[in-house]
Amino acid sequence: MKTLITSIIFLSVSLFGFAQETLNLNTAIGRALESNLGIQVAQNATIVAQNNASPGNAGMLPTVTANGSVNGSVTNTYIEFVGGNPPIDQNGAQSATLSANVQAQYVLFNGFLATNTLSKLHDQTDLAKAQSQVQTESIVMQVVQAYYQALTVQNNIKAAENALAISKERYDRAALRVEFGSSNKIAMLNAEVDMQNDSITLVTLNQQLSNAKANLAYLMGQEGDVAFNLDEAVNLTNLVSKSEIESKAESTNASLLQARAQANVAANDIEISKAYLFPRISVNAGYSASSNQNDASFITTNRSSGLNGNLSLSYNIFDGGKNKIRQENAQIALDNAMLQQDDVQRQLSTQIDNAYTNYENGRAIYQLRKASVKVNEANFERSQEAFRAGQITGTEFREAQLNLLNAQVQEN
Repeated sequence: MKTLITSIIFLSVSLFGFAQETLNLNTAIGRALESNLGIQVAQNATIVAQNNASPGNAGMLPTVTANGSVNGSVTNTYIEFVGGNPPIDQNGAQSATLSANVQAQYVLFNGFLATNTLSKLHDQTDLAKAQSQVQTESIVMQVVQAYYQALTVQNNIKAAENALAISKERYDRAALRVEFGSSNKIAMLNAEVDMQNDSITLVTLNQQLSNAKANLAYLMGQEGDVAFNLDEAVNLTNLVSKSEIESKAESTNASLLQARAQANVAANDIEISKAYLFPRISVNAGYSASSNQNDASFITTNRSSGLNGNLSLSYNIFDGGKNKIRQENAQIALDNAMLQQDDVQRQLSTQIDNAYTNYENGRAIYQLRKASVKVNEANFERSQEAFRAGQITGTEFREAQLNLLNAQVQEN
């Protein structure tokens, strides 16, 4: 049994004791911001949206295309003409046609479609940034929760190690009394049961710590790396006023910014749908050149080159009611976006109220639990002295020990 207890304590120490890095919360958050894959994906989505928000992608710039072709043939040709003209009889007659052209097209007016499209693309960039911020804040919150979950287990391990050491001392005392015949084995067996239970608790906590560290390492982008301890320092700062928090949240809250950007995108869709009510005016200009040679023809060589251009106007008189439906759906989408924005605003207000109250209550409970630990420590020290003096039973001593352990666990 002594060997087993020693092995358990050694395992506990080895998991977080040998010259490992001490990780604080700020460092954990910094590593997650730098290496978390979910954050990187969200950031890449923002870059894509920024790339899309260009005048060319919105259709505000002209398009220029170049085309070229070469055609050739070798044929046997026989042609008879009316009027006594001699026939053409040519075997292996070769013909070749070369052509090339450059065409430019520019839309002069399309109902402000390009302008509103560019505005939408910029709003989509803002939306992507807000979505990236939401993802980032979600990961940061997960890091904070994972960090304190691991820290709680780490602190519980220290309390469990202390409880196991106390149980081992109690067992050794009971065994010694049995050896000298001053006590029966019942007290020793009870002490051994408690020591085994404490050993199981410590093994379980070590496994929980390993899992909690692995989860934290994953969030930080450190694949499978759990070679770190957690800084035990916890600073409880005073909150600023609730009105200041609400004011800052109004301008920086990612969910609210996302809802606003989504409403702006929906508003742009309405303006885009109106573009189809206007005519489309476009201009085309180009330069072309061609050359044709044919051995079996009166005209053996034909070359041409020159400029060309046209101005066109088109107007959609009737499209089966598609644009009307498009406008109605765009208006519904905008109405929904505004409703969602109001809903997010209300949720944010509720979350601030709850978080503010929870933090204040949490601080008060934490101070009470610290005081409770001190009371239980004093009670345990007196109980330990009384137990060593034989003034209380092992059961009473165990109760004081468990009360102290529970107080320490609750404080964590």
